[in-house]
Amino acid sequence: MRTLTSADIVRVWEQGLQQPRWRLGGLVLAPVLPERTTQELLSLQLGARNEYLFAVQRRLFADPSTTACS
Repeated sequence: MRTLTSADIVRVWEQGLQQPRWRLGGLVLAPVLPERTTQELLSLQLGARNEYLFAVQRRLFADPSTTACS
C-alpha cells in the first residue's frame, strides 16, 4: 500500500467534489492501491474498505515518533 502524496490528496479532493459520497472511499483508495481496479475498490466489503481507509489515515496523521517503519 502506497502513502498518499500531496498531489494525490489534491486530486482526490477535486474529483470528490463531483462524486456522490459513497464513491469517496474508492477515490481515496485508488492511489494507495494502484494494483486494484476501480470496480474492485467499489466492490470491497464495508469492513475491508474501512480497514484500508483507517490505514491511510494512520499513515497520514500518525505521530512519526510513535510509529514503526513499515
